[in-house]
Amino acid sequence: MVASELSEEREAIHHVDSAFGIVLAITVFQSNLLISILGRPNTLKDVLGIFALAAALIFSVFAGLVGIFRQSWRWKLFAWNVTLFLFLYVFLMPLFMLLGFAMEIELGSKIHVSFFALLFLCSSLFTRYLVSDAYERRLLKIDPQGVQLAILRHWKKLLVSFGMTVFGVLLAFAFLLVP
Repeated sequence: MVASELSEEREAIHHVDSAFGIVLAITVFQSNLLISILGRPNTLKDVLGIFALAAALIFSVFAGLVGIFRQSWRWKLFAWNVTLFLFLYVFLMPLFMLLGFAMEIELGSKIHVSFFALLFLCSSLFTRYLVSDAYERRLLKIDPQGVQLAILRHWKKLLVSFGMTVFGVLLAFAFLLVP
């Protein structure tokens, strides 16, 4: 591969990596807003929920950095998946809770875990059909037979399987183990 092609390939990948940073920043701001709206945690469950959200955000940042620094498609796509899950969660959870209040329904643990499962499946599909395709379209313009493109396509195939597996495990957990 010629140096100019390598430079173009890195530039194309950088565009989508930059979008990851933007989505991650929006997710962090949304999370902060959600935590502020919910107010002070009153129970251990509230504290654990906030801790889990913060830990997931930190993990998402870490996975994204590892993916970008090591130029690893596995880590990049995993970071996108987690970040999109968190993005959907912090946007839709308040609406989900509002719907429960409006309908005067107690949203139990089974419903919450099922909601997480559905969000994770959606984030896997978004990562597969939006993010991976964005990387792929940019790489195809530069080198249709490139190594990076082949590696990306390999990991791209696994995204939906991964999402379906997590979805199934969470649903089984929700209906078999959660009271």
